[in-house]
Amino acid sequence: MANAPPNEAIPAHVSYSQFNEWNQCGKAYELKRLLGLAETPAWWAIGGHGLHAATETYDRKALEGKC
Repeated sequence: MANAPPNEAIPAHVSYSQFNEWNQCGKAYELKRLLGLAETPAWWAIGGHGLHAATETYDRKALEGKC
């Protein structure tokens, strides 16, 4: 993959959406997930984005044993 981030930069565990994003466009994954440059969601997707962000946060805390 031409624009893929280096393998050592990719976490050991990623969600399906993270893997799919990395598989489709490694540069987009790098900008969003590794560098933290968030894209502005479309106005109609704000609710879905918020729900996805909340469930991802919950899953990460559950894996760390904090909830």
